[in-house]
Amino acid sequence: MFFHNIIINFEIRLSLYNIFLKHLPRMVEKAFVLINTNDQTDDNILLDELKKIDGISEAYRVCGIYDILVKVEAQTMDKVSKVVNHRLKNLKNIKSTLTMVAIRNS
Repeated sequence: MFFHNIIINFEIRLSLYNIFLKHLPRMVEKAFVLINTNDQTDDNILLDELKKIDGISEAYRVCGIYDILVKVEAQTMDKVSKVVNHRLKNLKNIKSTLTMVAIRNS
C-alpha cells in the first residue's frame, strides 16, 4: 500500500509538471527564405504547396527581384535547416533561394 501511494503521488506530480510545461513559452528558431521561381511557374500554386510544408509558417508573393518570401519556424536550427535544404529546395519550379537566419536578441 505504501508503494502504491508513492506511485500515485509521483504520477500526480508528473501530470502537473507536464501541464505546467505546456504553458511555458518555447523558443523557436526562424529563417526567412527569398525564392526565385521559374518563369513559367504559377506562383499561387507554388504558394499553396509551400504552405502545406510542416515548418513553413508564412508564405507571400513579393515584388522585386524575388518572387516569394517564406518564413520557416522550428524548435531547433537543425530542423529549420532540414525544412529549407530538403523540403523547400526539392520542390519543382524553384530556380534559386536566399536564406536569412533570424538571430535572437539577448
